[in-house]
Amino acid sequence: NPASLRSDGWQPCSGPGGRLHVEWVATFSGLRSYCHLRSYKIRKRDLTTRSFRVRLQEFFRVLKGDSLIARTLEFRRITFEVLKDALINVYYAAHGAVPIWLQETEWNEIAAEELDLASLDEVTLLYWGGWRTQSRKGREIFLEFHELYHSHGREFTVQHYTRWLKFNSKQSAPNTRIINRFARFLNANAEKWPTSTFDDPIKITKCFKDFLKDNFLTAHQENRNLTAEIKAWNRFISNIDEVFFQSGTWPEPFGEGIPKLSLREVAGAQTRVSRNDSGVEVHDKLITEVPLQFTDDQAIELIFSQIRKDLDLIEAWATAQAWSLRKRQLKRKQLAKQGSPFAPNFMNPSKARELKYIPDDALPDLCARFEHHGYLIHKPDQSLDVLYCCLQRQPLAYQFGLPTVDSLFPFMCLLVLKYPKITHSFLQDLELYDKNNQLSGFVKTDSGYQLTGYKDRRKKHHAEQKILLSARSAVLVHQVIQITQPLRDYLRKNGDNNWRKLFLTCGKSFGYPKAGHMTYWSGNVLSSKFSELEDQFGKFTNLKGERLKKFLCRVTLGSIRASKAVQIYLDTKSVQQMAEALGHLKYNPKLLSHYLPDSILAFFQTRWIRIFQKAFICEAMKDSPYLLKATEFQSMEELHEFLKNHAIKEIPEHLSDPLIDRHSLAIESNDQVVISIDKGILTALLSLDRAVETAKKKENLSGLAIYWSTISKLIEKEIIKNNDHLLRQHLVAAKENIDPKKMEELIYDTAK
Repeated sequence: NPASLRSDGWQPCSGPGGRLHVEWVATFSGLRSYCHLRSYKIRKRDLTTRSFRVRLQEFFRVLKGDSLIARTLEFRRITFEVLKDALINVYYAAHGAVPIWLQETEWNEIAAEELDLASLDEVTLLYWGGWRTQSRKGREIFLEFHELYHSHGREFTVQHYTRWLKFNSKQSAPNTRIINRFARFLNANAEKWPTSTFDDPIKITKCFKDFLKDNFLTAHQENRNLTAEIKAWNRFISNIDEVFFQSGTWPEPFGEGIPKLSLREVAGAQTRVSRNDSGVEVHDKLITEVPLQFTDDQAIELIFSQIRKDLDLIEAWATAQAWSLRKRQLKRKQLAKQGSPFAPNFMNPSKARELKYIPDDALPDLCARFEHHGYLIHKPDQSLDVLYCCLQRQPLAYQFGLPTVDSLFPFMCLLVLKYPKITHSFLQDLELYDKNNQLSGFVKTDSGYQLTGYKDRRKKHHAEQKILLSARSAVLVHQVIQITQPLRDYLRKNGDNNWRKLFLTCGKSFGYPKAGHMTYWSGNVLSSKFSELEDQFGKFTNLKGERLKKFLCRVTLGSIRASKAVQIYLDTKSVQQMAEALGHLKYNPKLLSHYLPDSILAFFQTRWIRIFQKAFICEAMKDSPYLLKATEFQSMEELHEFLKNHAIKEIPEHLSDPLIDRHSLAIESNDQVVISIDKGILTALLSLDRAVETAKKKENLSGLAIYWSTISKLIEKEIIKNNDHLLRQHLVAAKENIDPKKMEELIYDTAK
C-alpha cells in the first residue's frame, strides 16, 4: 500500500511543536513516498524504536537532496520544519515527551543524499512521480492515476498508463483532461466497472455510456461549455479506439460501438459566455468585457473607445516593463566591468542575509561574479550564499535583470499586439535553434528579420508560420535572446535541449531554467502579485482595486490577440483583413461572430458600415429651427442626443431594426442614411472634430466623441465633392465659426 505511513488514530494536538494548521496527510506525504519507495512500513508503535530514528534521519538527508521532491531548497526546508513540528506533537500526545535527538535535528546540519533511482521499483517511481507522459513537443503531462491504482490494481493501471504514454508522445496537445476524468470515474465506480469490464465488449459499451451520462451531467452542473465538451468527448472516443481497440488491448465493441455525439450549431458569440459579478451575461473572449445586450450608445462607446483604450493600456504597460528588464540586464553587464569577481565580501554574510535590497556599492563586484561564473542554480552542493554573500536571491535576480517568472510576458504582449497571428503556443514552443544547433527560429533575410514558429491548431502540413518582423519587433526579439542567454548557456552546458528555446525563465530567482512559461493572472497568482501589478499599471490608468483585478483577470495572450483582431476589423471594416491578421488559412464569413456578440454586430454592420459604404446623402435644411452654437451643450451625451435625433434620420427599417432578418431582404443599392445639415449642426460637428484631432489626452477620448468626429470627416468630404450650393454655404459658415476650445470639456470620457 503506497500509503505506508498511516495517520489512523494520530490526532494533532497542542504542545511545544507549534504550527499545526497544516493538512495532516500533506504534512506526511513526503515521508509516505519515501517509505513506499524503500518498502518501509511504519506504525505508531514504531515511534520509540531505533529503526524509526534511523529511517527518519535517512529521510531527512534524502529530503535535502534533489531526487525526492522536485521543488526549491527553501520549499524542502519548510517541509522539514513542518514535519518536525508535527512529529513533535505526535510524540508529545502519545508519550508526553519528545526525543532529544528529534528536538536537536537542525536543517543546516543535515548532509544531503540522493536516492539510487536505478535500485527502486519502476512502478512505485511512476506512482510517486505523477504518471508522467510527454507530448510530441516535449511538454510534460501528468495523468491522475493514483486512485485508479488503488481501485483497479497495479497491472491494469500500468497497462492503461503505458498505452497513453505511447499515444501522448505523438500528440502536440493531448486530451489529458478527459483521460483523467475517466480514471476518476472508474475509481468512483470500481464495484460496478472492475477490471474484468474491459474483457467484455458489451460491458465496455455499457461502461462508456455510463461515463457519457456522468460526464455531461457534471458538465451541466458546473456550467461548462457543452459544445467544447462534445468536441472533447468525440476526440476522446477516437483516441480510445486507436489506443485500446485497434491495438488489441481491449476487445472492440459490437455494432456502432462507443457513442459519439452530434455537434450543435452554436453562434460563435455564444461559445465564450459567462456571467460577471453583477449577474450580467458577458462575452469574454476580449480583454474588454462585452455584455451580450447593448444599446446603440453603449455599442458606440465600446467600438470607438474601450477596445482601443484597453489595448493601449496593455501596450503602455508592456513597453515600460520590457524596457525596465532590459535596462537592468544592460546595467549588470556595464557594472561587471567596474567590479572584480574576486573582491572580498562587502559585509558580514549574517548581516547581508537580513537586507531587503542590494546596496549600490556592492553591485559592481556582484555583477562581476555573475559574469565570471555564469548563471548557477541554488542547490545544496552549490550554494549561492557563498558566491553572493548570503544576499536574498529574489532582489538579486531582479537587480541582475534575470528573466524571472512572468518577466518576459511584456515582450510576448508586444509581439502579439503587433502580429495577432502569433498564438501562445507559437511563442511557448518557439525554438531559436534547430536540432542541428543551427539558428532557425529567428533569421535575417533580404527583407528583414523573420520569426519562424508553429501554430498547433493548424493541420500538421500548414502548422509552420513565418512572420516578417518590423525593425522594432526584431529589436524586442534580440533583447529577449540577450536577457535569456545566461540561462541558455547553463542548459546547454548541462545537456538540456530546452537551451534551443527562445523564451526561458528562472522561477522567482535562481531556479532551474524552464522554457515557454505562460502568464495567467487569476486566483492565487493574481492575489500574490496584485500589489506589484497595481503599482505598475497605476502609471497608465486610474483603474484600482477590484476594477483593476477584474481587468487583469481578462488579460491573456489569447484575449490580446482577439482584441487586436477586432480592432483591425473596426478600423478596416474588412473581415478578410481580420482573418489575414489572425493568420487564418481561409476566409470564414462567421469569423467575426466568434469575437463580438450580436448586439454589437447589429449596430456595426447595419448602421456604421452603411455610412462608410456611402449609402447616405447630406440634406441641407433651410430656415432650420435647430440653428445652434456649439457652446450650448454641457456634455458629450447631450450633444450626442441632439445629433442622433436631428442630424441622422430616415434610416430604412431593416437598418434601424437589427431583429429583422437582413439576409431575407433584397437590399436595394439606393438604401440611404439621410443626414440633415444646417450651419449650427455643421459648426458643432466640425468643432468637435477639430477638438478630437488636437486633443492632448487622446487615450481618454470618449467613444461618442470619436464616433461623431469620424462622421464629421465623412460629411465634410461629401459636401466638398457635392454640387449643392446651400450645403457649401453651410460649410463655409461653419468653418468661420469653428471653436474647438468650446468642445474640449465634452470630448473626454468622464468615467476615467
